[in-house]
Amino acid sequence: MVEKKILCLGVCAGKGLVEGRVHLASDADLSIPKEKGFVLVCSQTNPSYLILLMKSSGVITETGGIVSHAAIISREIGIPCIVGAKDALSVLKEGQKVLLDASNGVVYDCP
Repeated sequence: MVEKKILCLGVCAGKGLVEGRVHLASDADLSIPKEKGFVLVCSQTNPSYLILLMKSSGVITETGGIVSHAAIISREIGIPCIVGAKDALSVLKEGQKVLLDASNGVVYDCP
């Protein structure tokens, strides 16, 4: 069995397992990727991120806890979510394929 490389760790805020390409977002750029099934990565979310959250297959935030905006919305719409992944924006790259194991709070590289 091939071991997957752990890219970052955080807190489970919405259980699930999903594979997808990273989309980095900021308050200044909330563009929506054309490719479906992306994993949204950002510092934190707020109501202006709602369309991105609804179109994503999972979310990773650098800050927040289990009652943060990203955590609550991800549970409501049924997508995996990891919060508090402090190094996500510096480690993960736009378009990189990842495996989001939100049940365990781990993001793996998916070559």
